[in-house]
Amino acid sequence: MAYQSKRALISLITSLLVFFYMFSSLLGKIDSTGQMSPEAFTLWGRFFFQLILVQVVAKVIVFVIFNIINAIITRESEPEITDERDRLIELKAVRNLSMVFGAGFFLAMGAVAFGQPLHTMFLIFAITMAINGLVLDGSYILHYQRGY
Repeated sequence: MAYQSKRALISLITSLLVFFYMFSSLLGKIDSTGQMSPEAFTLWGRFFFQLILVQVVAKVIVFVIFNIINAIITRESEPEITDERDRLIELKAVRNLSMVFGAGFFLAMGAVAFGQPLHTMFLIFAITMAINGLVLDGSYILHYQRGY
């Protein structure tokens, strides 16, 4: 498995673990306050803000540990040069992420437009964020395994 594939797999696992831990904690808090209370919307705002911060910090820590362990085991360091293939794979992965994000955004707005409560919109946004991580890192893994 290529270095980039291993890194994407570690990123995927980290993203999902952080998301599901924070999301389950949020759902417990929202159930106790009520889905349509003003406090619930504050909890949703804090969730998205904290999720982004915690994911960034967790990934930095995990990548540092991953690079150390990978260097010890394989005796190779992180590739410093990115070629056209790496850039093309990155563009394809970001394209896939953008399509999923756009679909999630329109689905969330469509839910509100058809009379669903705001809680549904936030729930769709949260699930879309988890799927975004899956699609981005999954695209990296898939394209690196295929070789393009």
